[in-house]
Amino acid sequence: MSDGRLASDIWVQAHLRRWNNEGFPAVLLRRGDPDGGAIILKIVGDGDKCRILSQTRDRDGIPAWMESLGGKTASDGEIDAYIERAIRRDPDLWIIEIEDLRGLWQLDAKILK
Repeated sequence: MSDGRLASDIWVQAHLRRWNNEGFPAVLLRRGDPDGGAIILKIVGDGDKCRILSQTRDRDGIPAWMESLGGKTASDGEIDAYIERAIRRDPDLWIIEIEDLRGLWQLDAKILK
């Protein structure tokens, strides 16, 4: 990558290892473009409630995350349908599922509202 950004596959592998070590089971559901594929996080909460975060950049070009679906929780099926639509628009996407049954998982990056 010529602009100094970390390749997606390296970012994904490092964060999967970290989250699993911290007690938040995380699995790679879909492998995207190894260099520049965007990342979607599916956070599975207690019951059938899930939320979704999509990788983006803020106005200054700094990596950030956007709460998809207006930041609301949705059922597993609704989230999966959202992901399928996103993949049709961008086949290079990476999809990661994180289990957070106690609501304690935190992302160490800016979340845009």
